[in-house]
Amino acid sequence: PTGNGDDGTTRANNNTGTEVTTTARWNESIAIVGDYALGGGLAGAIFKGATIKTNTGRLLASRNPMPVRTGALVGAIPGLLLGMLAGVFQVGLNALESVGTEYL
Repeated sequence: PTGNGDDGTTRANNNTGTEVTTTARWNESIAIVGDYALGGGLAGAIFKGATIKTNTGRLLASRNPMPVRTGALVGAIPGLLLGMLAGVFQVGLNALESVGTEYL
């Protein structure tokens, strides 16, 4: 790559003068989403999908005849998905911040 941005693999960061490769940006984004997904999955597994019991929650649970399932996988899967969603949101915020600092 020539470093001039013509081939789409590098671009100059006007604020610091360093070049950021597209591959490095993708790797960083994937790492962020993975970290958030892992954190969400672990949190869900630790809490085993348990809900916070409030008076309203107890009232609704008493009206529902179905048993509530709890367990590591019951919490890990939704936690993983919520973590991935949070990671994608964070990557979007980082991209928005990058665009803002580059063009403003």
